Amino acid sequence: MYTLQTDRSLYRDGCSDQQQRELSSTTRPTCASLVRQAAEARAETDSGWSKVTVETDPVGARVFVAGKDRGATPLSFDLDAGSYQLDLRRDGFKPWVTDVQVKANEPLRIGR
Repeated sequence: MYTLQTDRSLYRDGCSDQQQRELSSTTRPTCASLVRQAAEARAETDSGWSKVTVETDPVGARVFVAGKDRGATPLSFDLDAGSYQLDLRRDGFKPWVTDVQVKANEPLRIGR
């Protein structure tokens, strides 16, 4: 696959043709595999985030994420991608606890 870089030269798999020639597939990893490894490492360290919105009826329930009080409903906040325990509490009601999966760049709406 070829892409046009800002310096107007064509690069294949993230490497210039000269870099491809300099790398021997028998002695060193290909440029494409190095680019892929770098992207995977970046994905592991930069998991992303999403907006989480929690609504309840009646309003005013306290929202706890992984044990931390985030505020009262209705509520919107940013949360890093990952798995969390969500706990909703309000006087006069039984606590509601569930596990949620937050995916990067995919807003999550809970309730109503």
